[in-house]
Amino acid sequence: MSSKFRSEKINYIYEKALQHIADRKRLQKLEGELNNYDNVYMDTKATHKSRSAEEFASQMEKIDKKLVTLLEKYDLQQAVHAFKEKMKHKNEPTTRAHHSEVTELEGFEDERLHQLWETARNGKFSEAELIALHGELKDAERKTRVYDDTLQQLNKVPMENSIHFDDHPSLDKKAQMNGNFSQKDLDIMKDELLHFDIQLKKIAFHKKELDARREERQKQGKMTLHAVEDVELEAKHEKMERKLRKLEKYLDSKIRHSEL
Repeated sequence: MSSKFRSEKINYIYEKALQHIADRKRLQKLEGELNNYDNVYMDTKATHKSRSAEEFASQMEKIDKKLVTLLEKYDLQQAVHAFKEKMKHKNEPTTRAHHSEVTELEGFEDERLHQLWETARNGKFSEAELIALHGELKDAERKTRVYDDTLQQLNKVPMENSIHFDDHPSLDKKAQMNGNFSQKDLDIMKDELLHFDIQLKKIAFHKKELDARREERQKQGKMTLHAVEDVELEAKHEKMERKLRKLEKYLDSKIRHSEL
């Protein structure tokens, strides 16, 4: 198939997406986001001669990290690692090039995994072993993140779509008018509604920030690394709205159930 993007990496990821994503709208959304990354990636790559090796590697690492974050939404995060493995085998004789590949691998947010990775890098491991280990550690970090997120969801209320401040007072009034609620039930509901109110304010602030950044980006009329960050913010905003819709439904169903 003909190349859709300028970057070989993004074309490789897109081919993987075609194999895993059946929904056309979801695929189109990914295409738009990948196009942003493709522009940023290639534009940054073109500046490597005007930057120090350390500065260039740091910038490319940031872009790769943001790309992995995006791909996690589509369960395609392993495609980046698979592409690096493909390029490693493709360029097997040029062992010198592998050193920069290991250098450009993204770091770890988990302090324990970060220390383990640094120990491995300073040890007597081959480039291939380091790349394989990095993939395993990244997978462990992802699973840990999923576990932590699951715990948070269990400790909070499962929260899903846009929401308005008007919903909160009506829920509060319903709870107070419900004769089946004890004082303890009302206190619990009050705490839950307070949490709901805080989340609503967060989402309003988040949306205001998003709108301002989107307007600024349109004025600039060009694709930058900040535009990539905006895509991530929009994805985060959508996720927050979905969670709050779930919370709203939960609170409403809790009141209705008590009325029966």
